[in-house]
Amino acid sequence: MPDYKLLTPGPLTTTDTVKKEMMFDHCTWDDDYKQITQKIRKELLRLAHVSEEEYTVVLMQGSGTFGVESVIGSSVGDQEKLLVCANGAYGDTVSDIKEGLAAGMLSLGIVEGSSVMGLTEAEYAALSPEEQADRRRKVEEKFLAAGASAALRNLSELPAYLEGLE
Repeated sequence: MPDYKLLTPGPLTTTDTVKKEMMFDHCTWDDDYKQITQKIRKELLRLAHVSEEEYTVVLMQGSGTFGVESVIGSSVGDQEKLLVCANGAYGDTVSDIKEGLAAGMLSLGIVEGSSVMGLTEAEYAALSPEEQADRRRKVEEKFLAAGASAALRNLSELPAYLEGLE
């Protein structure tokens, strides 16, 4: 049988120490489970710099996609806008821009670091300034030809772009 590789993180790519911890069943009615859950909720509030009096944390079980969909589905109204910053290994291709446009979203291309550019950070840094500018121009043209609302050099340009929308 071939040794297949799972390309999404999950149980098969989980470290042995985490797998060992997963061998113990925590039941929702057990006091230790309740204590662990409360500790996680409090720590998340602390990391978000908000108070327990004004905010709460609801832990969601399921895949990462399920968690994102549950938050978007329950917190973004029909008349509200959602900003999705997608750059990196997923969500920064020409087809992703077209998909976003088809869904009625504002689609931006983030040039540096995009899979369309096809270079690692080190490879990009090794280019001369002229070569970098030429690569950025070509990627920007591809994004705009695909219908992107704009092509930003990197995410540092996002605040100014958003201010221009208001």
